[in-house]
Amino acid sequence: MVKTPKHDTIVQYISPCTMLAIFRTHDVISRMQYPYKYFTDFNKRCRYEVPFLCEIFNPIKNKHLLDIACGPGHHAHALAHYGACITGIDTDKEYLVYARQEAGKYNLTIKYKVLSMIDIHSLRQYYDGAFFVGNPLSILESQSAITATFHGLHSVLKSDSLIVVHAYNYPVYFSDSNSFSFPTLCGNENGTPWRAEQKIIKTENALVHSFILNRQTADGRWESEKHIIPIFAIPIQTILHIMHTAGFTDIHRYGSFTKEAFNESSSPEIIIIARKI
Repeated sequence: MVKTPKHDTIVQYISPCTMLAIFRTHDVISRMQYPYKYFTDFNKRCRYEVPFLCEIFNPIKNKHLLDIACGPGHHAHALAHYGACITGIDTDKEYLVYARQEAGKYNLTIKYKVLSMIDIHSLRQYYDGAFFVGNPLSILESQSAITATFHGLHSVLKSDSLIVVHAYNYPVYFSDSNSFSFPTLCGNENGTPWRAEQKIIKTENALVHSFILNRQTADGRWESEKHIIPIFAIPIQTILHIMHTAGFTDIHRYGSFTKEAFNESSSPEIIIIARKI
């Protein structure tokens, strides 16, 4: 059993303004400042999310798809195995180095670009579809940034293209009836046991996503790092309105990647499918 660490926790806080500066200037600062790899089981996510994406973009072979905020490229690699032509964009250079290395191991031809979501309009290609998975809109700092993202995306999509948007339904996390919690992940890295926990915290002025990584030292003690990421918790109805005004229609909403019905009062996430007109 992992014991609660008894020493002070190291806290790293990245302000929204700093985050936007990183996204705009393509700073060397990496999201790996907080060890994201410990908090996401990418293999499990892909088993859950990739079949949904394949169905939405069917037939997927030779389709040019844009993976927005692609991270280390797990979804891009999975879809490329099915014959899709993928372009992945992210602001994190370290993630893209890893993504290119992994693509090379399996002889996958995937284009990776260091690019912010709000600069999608600068892409010099037209795509058959696009997807946001992993709730990436929450790292943009304002409604205007999200509006710019969808307008830019509309400009680089072919007519009748589909997009998939994954977002958290934040009010559910703080309702009295909420039973959702993030899974605690455990593992062992080079002989060092670790345990990773995460939760969304509502403060007086904002929402933050808290990540706590516990590692066991050689003498049996547990050391803890806490990383706090600010969240822009835009309401679902506002996202839908922005998408509509940007020129997306035929909108469908699901409460999970298994196509459960979306319930505004109980679904912790939403998956939105829309078409460019």
